[in-house]
Amino acid sequence: MAIIYGNMRYDFKGKKRKPLPRKSRKHTKSQQVKVPVMSSRMKEINAFNDKYPSYSGKAQAAEPALAQDESYKEEAKKKYTVAIAYNKGSYQIIPREDLEHIGK
Repeated sequence: MAIIYGNMRYDFKGKKRKPLPRKSRKHTKSQQVKVPVMSSRMKEINAFNDKYPSYSGKAQAAEPALAQDESYKEEAKKKYTVAIAYNKGSYQIIPREDLEHIGK
């Protein structure tokens, strides 16, 4: 009794077999290539695309974005400083009043 495996690309030992040769279909001169006929649906699609063209990527120059007010950041920078935390290599934010305690 033979055991039939699910995938015939492998033999019973698990070794992969060589792929089967592909059959090529050669066209003879008697066969002619048929020209596709436009269906009514294709005509509707083409008419729609002509009426509503797709975005071509060449849009008019957009208005520049308004810059946000960031003056509050400058005021916050005046109140704090950045220093090494306890000589360990990482940084911490320290208020200006506590600068004398850095590294202690």
